Amino acid sequence: MKTIKRPMETGFAPEEYVNILLKDRKCDKTDLLFYDIETTGLSPLQDMVYLIGTAAYNGVSWEYTGYFCEEEADEPLILEAFTKLSEKYSIYIQYNGSTFDKPFISKRCEIHRIPYTAPDNETDLFREFSNLKRLLSLPSMKQITLEKFLSISRSFPGGKDGIKLWKAFLADHDPIKEKMLIGHNYEDLSGLVNITVMAAYLQLYHGMIYVPEPAASKRVISDFVQITSGSEQINANSGQINQDTEQISVDTEYYTSVSEHITITPDRIALRFCPVIQFPVDFAYKSDQLYLKVCGENAFAVLPLKDGKMRLYYPDYRNYDYIPSEDTAITRSLSCFLDKSLRKRARPETCYTWFDPSDGFLKDAARQEKYLKQVLPIILRL
Repeated sequence: MKTIKRPMETGFAPEEYVNILLKDRKCDKTDLLFYDIETTGLSPLQDMVYLIGTAAYNGVSWEYTGYFCEEEADEPLILEAFTKLSEKYSIYIQYNGSTFDKPFISKRCEIHRIPYTAPDNETDLFREFSNLKRLLSLPSMKQITLEKFLSISRSFPGGKDGIKLWKAFLADHDPIKEKMLIGHNYEDLSGLVNITVMAAYLQLYHGMIYVPEPAASKRVISDFVQITSGSEQINANSGQINQDTEQISVDTEYYTSVSEHITITPDRIALRFCPVIQFPVDFAYKSDQLYLKVCGENAFAVLPLKDGKMRLYYPDYRNYDYIPSEDTAITRSLSCFLDKSLRKRARPETCYTWFDPSDGFLKDAARQEKYLKQVLPIILRL
């Protein structure tokens, strides 16, 4: 068995982003253990682990530690080394490891009669980031896809190439092959640590945003014109964004800047807000009920208006009925007095009422913040 240690550059504090995932719990960087395994196949009954890589904070900096099998007989040794190391940490982070790495290690330890209890407090970034595929228009949720989104590059081959390479290494113990095998696992761990910044986008789903108080800058009109010039028209009759139109003409006189962070037109309203932690990459998202644009520290939510009113969505849709004739939802404690033909069970997309954004709302950052924290998570899941 060979143990490899290498420094790992991050350029940010991974624990800040992990804390977004933990929600009510908080962690310190010394609590975290990132890990990833390399195996000879998919079956823990027939295949083995030949490399376990970890990333952890050593008290001074982030460090990669790899346990590498130089012979097939080394597998129990690297498993024992990993289980001993893992006892020092309270939070374990992997990517799609809930269905692969975790059970694979457990079964191989069982086969070799190595005492090991798989921890319950694991964070699987694959599962945590599942909502981001649609939000960010990602082609897949593979780890390497997220790395490319963040402009992280790789140098070493992996996957099935890694299995063939390790079997070839067993025959000649070529140091170049060993370097390639360990290099791939190092990049897996480096990528795993660095994609934790993707948790910043989950702030939209967790209500971790704020509406800033008015500042000195007078850029709201120009910012709004810029983001809407490439967005979609909104049908004032239906209150929905028309996704068939790619461009709209923009007349700056048509827009009314109500405050530093809100702009309104007859058929739409744009609310400016900020995430608690800045998003790593700017993006735009569009749906029938929302056009979202992120520009650096600022984000703009463009929402449709219908007859000057905007939708207020409610999370507890099971407690509401939708009234089609009124295009609104009411609580089931009230709808029970209506004929059944006049009401339907509300769904997330129909559980809303309408309200008129009065001057009190338009000039009150706290009320806008409360509105966005309630509505954005619902719309983004529709």
